[in-house]
Parts: sequence; structure tokens; C-alpha cells
Amino acid sequence: MNMLKFIFAIFFFITLVQADETSDNECVVCMCHALTSCWSLHSCARESISYDYWKETLEEGENDSNETFEKCMEHDQCLTKTVLKSTSRYNEFDTNCDKVFDCRDRFAIHLFANQKNVSIGDYAERFWNCLGYKEDFPEHYC
Repeated sequence: MNMLKFIFAIFFFITLVQADETSDNECVVCMCHALTSCWSLHSCARESISYDYWKETLEEGENDSNETFEKCMEHDQCLTKTVLKSTSRYNEFDTNCDKVFDCRDRFAIHLFANQKNVSIGDYAERFWNCLGYKEDFPEHYC
């Protein structure tokens, strides 16, 4: 996906999702729930964390074997760390122009940077509901 499509998709998506300060763990759980309809980080890993996605988050010199990857996919803390590091790789890109890098920015980056043909579908609603929002989706743009 070229950068222009990526940016357009992120801005479009952010008009559907609003979140405030959220713990890193809660953010990742809600991102995963939105993508899979499950509450398990392991379901999220199967759906959206490939070996290449994981490998991009490693520090130089870290073990990048398939065995290490499989072990990471079994541990919530490692899964959370992987998603947080991956969604930070765009230099904390503020996708909705609110001057804050937060959970909604991470979700947009995770969703659009790693999947080629994304249909928003129920993702935004599940993400929104997971974070406890009862209001309607915001209708503003950057």
C-alpha cells in the first residue's frame, strides 16, 4: 500500500474511533479484541502478528529464531511488547492530529500498516466498546 493510501486510510479510520489515556496492556487487549472478537492475546497473535512483524521489533543481536518467535506467541507480556514496539516504529505518528500519541493511534497503525485489504467492518465498534465508550462515533476530521 503506498503512503498516500496508508495516510488516507488512517485518517478515515480515526474518524470512527476515539479513545483516551489507556494502559498499554488494555490498549493491546482492545486492539486484539477489535480484530478477532476474542479477548485472548493469543488469538490476536494468530490473526495479526507474523514472524516478520515480530522480527521487525527485535533489537540488534536478539535471537530471531522460529523457536523464539513461537515462545513469544505463547506469552501475553511478549505479545504486548511486540505490538507496542511495532506500533511505535512510525515515530509515534499522531494519526488523528490531536497532538497525542495514544491507543487510537496505535490501533490505526496496527490495523492499516499490517493488512493489505482492510475493511473497517466491526473493528472500530469493537475497539470503541472495549474501551468503554457509550457515545456515538466522533464526526470530526483533522
